[in-house]
Amino acid sequence: MKQASRNWSVALALLLAGCCGQGILIDPVGASGSTGSSMMGSSGGGASSGSGGTTTGGCVTSSGMSCASSSDCCGASPCCEAGTSECEPIPQSPTAYCLCSGTSECSFYPESVECVPHFLFSSGTIDGPYICVGNSGARGDGCRGASCFFSKQFCATDQAGNEFCSDACTSDLSCGNPGVACCNAACQDGGRCCGLCPDAG
Repeated sequence: MKQASRNWSVALALLLAGCCGQGILIDPVGASGSTGSSMMGSSGGGASSGSGGTTTGGCVTSSGMSCASSSDCCGASPCCEAGTSECEPIPQSPTAYCLCSGTSECSFYPESVECVPHFLFSSGTIDGPYICVGNSGARGDGCRGASCFFSKQFCATDQAGNEFCSDACTSDLSCGNPGVACCNAACQDGGRCCGLCPDAG
């Protein structure tokens, strides 16, 4: 029965790979002793399963794996969760965030998302780290292709190309969180905006 189930999984994977342009490896509690699936892009690469989780192109997808940014995660656990620094599935809670250094690391979200420095709404200051948030133009959110609509905030671009709503500034001190928030992002109006200090992220 186990062999028949395994053959069915392989046949399904081959069928889906042919029709959808993506390779999918399904391991229903079998060779590796874990349940999970892994998706890889159509560019190729191999997928294999081992005792540590599913591996796709060199990335281990086991939930709970230690990480520093979402680029360290993939497959069914693409998010490096900010609270735990562990690879997890896409968070469903509005208070859980995925760590990132660039917007491309947030591409696993189905909606438009930008990599931005964490923003404290209570004080209106940037406190880091970089996280994936909505690209809506709201206070502290991403603004790629969107205008910031909160008073006195501008669409800022940092040195990594991340675009987020931030306050204009004249010095690091005017960003309100010395050593963490620096006046180092370019505002869309041509001035400077607050961003995350290079050593604070």
